[in-house]
Amino acid sequence: MRALLVMFVCLILVGVPVAVYGSTIIWQDNFNEYYEGMPLEESPDWDKISTEYGEFIVYVEEEDDLYVVANYAYIYIASGGANNPEMKVSAGEAEADGPGDFGASVGVATRLFYDGSCYLAIYWHRRDFVYGEFQGIEIDACEAGDYPHTLVSMEIPSSCGSISITASEENPVHLSAWFGSYHLTYDDYIYNLTGGYGGIYAECTMGGFSAIDDFSEEEIYNVLQPTSLGHIKTLMR
Repeated sequence: MRALLVMFVCLILVGVPVAVYGSTIIWQDNFNEYYEGMPLEESPDWDKISTEYGEFIVYVEEEDDLYVVANYAYIYIASGGANNPEMKVSAGEAEADGPGDFGASVGVATRLFYDGSCYLAIYWHRRDFVYGEFQGIEIDACEAGDYPHTLVSMEIPSSCGSISITASEENPVHLSAWFGSYHLTYDDYIYNLTGGYGGIYAECTMGGFSAIDDFSEEEIYNVLQPTSLGHIKTLMR
């Protein structure tokens, strides 16, 4: 009798579609398992795309919390990333300060390919002889070998504590970036990248400072309707 009841319940669950909303974390790193001064590429969890400029290193900011800091432009991919055109890449904390003549920038990348094609959400701080000191946020796109092209940007009065960017849909790709309490959106009809990985970005010049912490990559689900218990178990792995 008990076996028949279990079978009956299973048949009901199989026959009823289940809606799943939100997103699923597919890779994350808070950098707290590293030692101070450790180059990020020495970790087995990260792969470096290029060795042309410099490197990310891990350091203690305050209260034993570990950040990643870089002096020059760099993009990394997380080896745990997934080829999914709809994903959100985030950093829980971000800081950029430009005490030098040019400044600093830090951000996160999504739809990142091995050839360098990507979308970037960047927070930047500039100080120079012409414009003085100012801060801004922007959504950029880049192709292999090209400097990132700004799609949309705005100036902000102070630094932001977190950064995230979502790339979803195709032709156009809908970009949505959050910088602390600021939000930018853009529909891109030109680049239309369809897969890839997430990563982090930082650039400093003339004594600038860029740091980032709590990296995560999420796979975005709108509405999924699995029709079997096997599919449900796969979603909850």
